[in-house]
Amino acid sequence: MSYSQRMTDRNAQNIQTNLRRKGIREDHIANGRTVPWSYRVENDLAVQSIPPQVVSGPSNPVPPPVLDNTAVAVPAPVLTPKPKQADPNAPSTPILEVKPDVETVADTAVPPPALSRYEMSFGEKMGRYGGNIMNAGAKGGMAQVGAMGTTVGEIAGIERKQNQQLEENEIARMAKLEKPSSAALEKQAEIKNMYDTQVKYDQAIQDFIKYGDTVTGPLDMTVQSAKDSQGFGDPEREAFRYRIKEIIISDTLLQTAKTSGAISDKEMALFRSGVPKMSQQEDVWIAWLKQRSIWLKQINQRISDGVRVGVNDEITLNGYTAPVAAPAPAAAPSALTQAQKDAMKNNTPK
Repeated sequence: MSYSQRMTDRNAQNIQTNLRRKGIREDHIANGRTVPWSYRVENDLAVQSIPPQVVSGPSNPVPPPVLDNTAVAVPAPVLTPKPKQADPNAPSTPILEVKPDVETVADTAVPPPALSRYEMSFGEKMGRYGGNIMNAGAKGGMAQVGAMGTTVGEIAGIERKQNQQLEENEIARMAKLEKPSSAALEKQAEIKNMYDTQVKYDQAIQDFIKYGDTVTGPLDMTVQSAKDSQGFGDPEREAFRYRIKEIIISDTLLQTAKTSGAISDKEMALFRSGVPKMSQQEDVWIAWLKQRSIWLKQINQRISDGVRVGVNDEITLNGYTAPVAAPAPAAAPSALTQAQKDAMKNNTPK
């Protein structure tokens, strides 16, 4: 087999490998993942130029082949995320983000080295060439040439199989590193649970402001509620009254915070105490909702930061003031004179 033919075969193999690498890149890009460093375009195998055929002879020797080992580096595509549309109905309170426990290299870190490719050692190649050529010696020169070409294909096949295995191992490794841990997913679920409740509180405050002094209180919870529910008033206002009953802090939410160690027993008791009644006026409900929203945000921040409090710890929520015991009443002044007091003490009449 001529040198040009061997180079052509090698180029064909490199092109196939590059096409497979391109498919891996496109799959990462389509799924919004960062292309591994070893699979970027600049690390593709070079496709070498092959010199034109020249007839060799005593006076016209074939010049040594000139290999072009340079590959044009094409910058890797950069994914530009679409800007998120602002939701006009979204609450003003920002959601807390969790730093997931993902063992992955940050984008600002030093990129990992390119994936090393397997190439059969020179000594092993020569051993295969020599052994196969010698074995075919009894069959003539053409058989030896054929044995050499077969050996080239065998070596290329071995290298291709080894490199494919290396690529698959790298893909599996990257997929494993990019998968969040179960602890991170559980923490994210806890924070979302707390945040959703906080959003309900904030939305209820806005609804109280929207409907004004027509939602709760002795008359509004009876007369006005009857009109709203029977179609003579505002049915959405009646639906809001039902939501008010649902947003009261639940044992499930408190248990979530307790499991994370983000709330003490005294703080849990505080959440369960002082819940307004539907007969109380709107300003009482608004004050209660505002305070509970602040406390939920603080507890949610504890979960996000991994802060734990003792079960028996005191209440440290923002805006909470511990009640102060009333001073003991002063002794009433005596109506007796000092002489009468002394006489009583000495048990002598005066």
